Order: sequence, then C-alpha cells, then structure tokens
Amino acid sequence: MDHLEIFNLQMRVVILLLLISTCYGLWFIGREQSIGVKGKLVCNGMPAEGVKVKLREKEIFLDRELDQGETDAHGEFKLWGSAREISKIDPQLNIYHKCNYRGPCYKKLSVGIPSKYIVKGNKVDLDKYYDIGTLELSMKTKGQTIDCINYLPPIHG
Repeated sequence: MDHLEIFNLQMRVVILLLLISTCYGLWFIGREQSIGVKGKLVCNGMPAEGVKVKLREKEIFLDRELDQGETDAHGEFKLWGSAREISKIDPQLNIYHKCNYRGPCYKKLSVGIPSKYIVKGNKVDLDKYYDIGTLELSMKTKGQTIDCINYLPPIHG
C-alpha cells in the first residue's frame, strides 16, 4: 500500500466513526433529558386493563424505548424515561390495544408529547408529567395503525 491508499483508508475509518457516534446521539456529549406521561385508557367507557403502553424516543433510524408498562385495573398508567441527546428528545407514547378489534395483531395508537414537558436531568416530578387525560380507545383516530411486530406479550415470572 502506498501513502495515498493508507491515508484514504484512515479517512474512511474516521468518517465511519463520526457517523456511528452521530447516530448514537454522542451520548458522552449530550445532555440528560427526561419525560413523563400519564393517563387513563377506556374501551367503550370501561377501564381498559392490561393495555400495553410504551414511551419511545423517536430517532432517525430506530426508535429508542424509554419505558413500557401496562394499564392497571382502572385503565391508568404512568411512564417516565430519560435519554442523553445533543438536541431535544422527540418522545411519543405508543398504545397497543384490542378495543373493538378481533384481528390477530393489535391496534397501535401513537400520541406525540409536546416538547414543553421535557425536563433537564434524569427524573421527572409527577406534577411535570404530560397528562393525556382519559382516552377512549373505541374511537377511530388519525394515525392509528395495525401492529403485528412491536407488541410483545408481558412476561410473567
């Protein structure tokens, strides 16, 4: 190999490392940001118990999971999570349910979370959570899709 080939190889490695670190949010440079979300889910006016909810941070290629859980006997849930990013995180709540749906998969409803609810640091006080209020799952809503991949049944041990 001559000097030009070695230089080209070194430059490719440097560019590749820069791209990889950019894709992962430069975790060592970014700032810690947190988000909390809470609410109540109902199906035909009744509490929707056992509905899977996931708090995600939208990324360019693959979304990152910040937290997940299920609604309780009253249809209520609380999720929170944090991520280290250079720019503001872009959180969303995904709800996977079977309200008025008998198909093999799940209905998926995504709810955007306003950026004013993002806080600095790695915890969120309950009074700073984004409250979606009571959400009726039987209603047809814009952006609702069918999801056969992202819903995984809870593991009970």
